[in-house]
Amino acid sequence: MIIKLLRLLNTESNCTLPKISQSINQSVIQTLGMIAQVNQIEPELIRSENGSFKLSRQINWLNQEQINSLLMTHEINHQIIILGETLSTNTYSLNNINSYPRPTVISCELQTGGRGRFGRKWLSKIATDLTSSLIY
Repeated sequence: MIIKLLRLLNTESNCTLPKISQSINQSVIQTLGMIAQVNQIEPELIRSENGSFKLSRQINWLNQEQINSLLMTHEINHQIIILGETLSTNTYSLNNINSYPRPTVISCELQTGGRGRFGRKWLSKIATDLTSSLIY
């Protein structure tokens, strides 16, 4: 749902809270919670000015069609799956390992529950970090 919020704000500047909530089908309280969560991941990404909200920077999303085209151009036989938001690409891959052909790369726009070395939790920066896992 965070990705839906960010995609909306990426295409429309200066949205009011009621308009955002209606567009993403969430209550005002839920929307404010999502805005707070985004700003915890990346401080000041969503800014409020004069009763409306906007992004502090443009977000360049991964483009599934462009990636597939590049893979075909270079004759690379990998399937690429781009998720909007997931807790962990590794967890998603393990849970869906039999659903995809080999090799498949699972990537996402936002990873919210990744684990690093020694079980340390980490979050990806929104549309900045490339998080991925390989099913082979």
